[in-house]
Amino acid sequence: MAIDCDHPDPQVRALGALHMPRASSLPFVIYTDADGLFLHGTEGSRSVPELLEDLERIANMKQPPSAPAEPKR
Repeated sequence: MAIDCDHPDPQVRALGALHMPRASSLPFVIYTDADGLFLHGTEGSRSVPELLEDLERIANMKQPPSAPAEPKR
């Protein structure tokens, strides 16, 4: 999701202020889980290998256990 950095949603602004208070180089990228909890953040230009490394880092973070599957009938 892209957000206008000049008029960010208050929740996005709060995440950035809390977890990336010294970020100063655009673009700012904030990675969150499905509930909006901060996982990782970057600032400034990222090369393709760096972006892929960021995505791999997020993918490898411990995920909460999923709901148990319903038994087959």
